[in-house]
Amino acid sequence: MYNNVDPAVFECLEKRANAGQKVDMTEYMQMRDGPLNDVAMKMPLDYYGVEDDFELGDALIFDKYVIHRSIMLNDGPLELRSAFVMRFVCETSRYDYKRAHSLEVPRKYFGYSGPTKFHLTVCENDGDLIKNSPLFPDLEKRLIAA
Repeated sequence: MYNNVDPAVFECLEKRANAGQKVDMTEYMQMRDGPLNDVAMKMPLDYYGVEDDFELGDALIFDKYVIHRSIMLNDGPLELRSAFVMRFVCETSRYDYKRAHSLEVPRKYFGYSGPTKFHLTVCENDGDLIKNSPLFPDLEKRLIAA
């Protein structure tokens, strides 16, 4: 999904829009969310899915290749639950300019503000080491020893 479907959706949308073909937000959302939410994907996702039993304070760590979702909050004393997301980046990770800027396609064509512009500000050039970003001036404080 991460390597093939997401990039293909953004590329298709941009090419169609640049060719003057109308693409509405409903169609974009179907293109973006449809593959994972398709009935045909339910069986393998359910088969390989894992549901852990978390306790207060537990943490779940996974990489970008893990397809994940939250389990519905059942009836009970809590109306909502909070989550905290912390992203780790390997010190050898490099900036993918094309992928980062493809995230701007919905913003450009639909006025979608998106949750962040971090992907545009973290680095400037394709292949830049992310750890050298000006956003991380105190890099030594941020490194975790392996």
